[in-house]
Amino acid sequence: MPRFAANLSMMFTEVPFIERFAAARKAGFDAVEFLFPYDYSPQQIQQLLAQNHLTLALNCEQVHVMAGVVPTGEDAERYRAVFIDNLRYAADRFAPHGKRILVEALSPGVKPHYLFSSQYQALAIVEDVARNNVFIQLDTFHAQKVDGDLTHLIRDYAGKYAHVQIAGLPDRHEPDDGEINYPWLFRLFDEVGYQGWIGCEYKPRGLTEEGLGWFDAWR
Repeated sequence: MPRFAANLSMMFTEVPFIERFAAARKAGFDAVEFLFPYDYSPQQIQQLLAQNHLTLALNCEQVHVMAGVVPTGEDAERYRAVFIDNLRYAADRFAPHGKRILVEALSPGVKPHYLFSSQYQALAIVEDVARNNVFIQLDTFHAQKVDGDLTHLIRDYAGKYAHVQIAGLPDRHEPDDGEINYPWLFRLFDEVGYQGWIGCEYKPRGLTEEGLGWFDAWR
């Protein structure tokens, strides 16, 4: 059965950030994730997680390392080579601590000129890094926009991704809004034996709680 993590940077924004942990727990989530947590100390976050009996989805066991944007007119291959060298450096230092590194392809409409937009580019980077603690962060919103054929990606590359994020397409709303058949994908993740969290990185159409009908079967 899939395990879902509420993304507190995008969900429950009708309340202050500090209150979103309790809101997520009340809504039935067992885990949370969020972007750029630098406004709060680790001690504050740890206390909020403990108070609300939540797991932090990544929990510093996995770190998403972003590649950055290629400046106009620059050689993308040169930046790719630097990124791969940096990933090897980081992976070698993370490995003794049992930590993983994640890389994520971002679609051009969301992040123009990002170093890589296709899942297959991301997979090639992981292959070239050649470290067993480097994986894909598979965001199905970006993957469907750029590559399509999510069934093929999920089934044939199981074991290459260590974290998943979801959102409806095209507007990045709830997963029951748009062209992606998420009930099918959730069953497929179970079929291939995916054990990680599925992060709900979407923008609710209205109040977060009112849009959680899709979640009823899973909470």
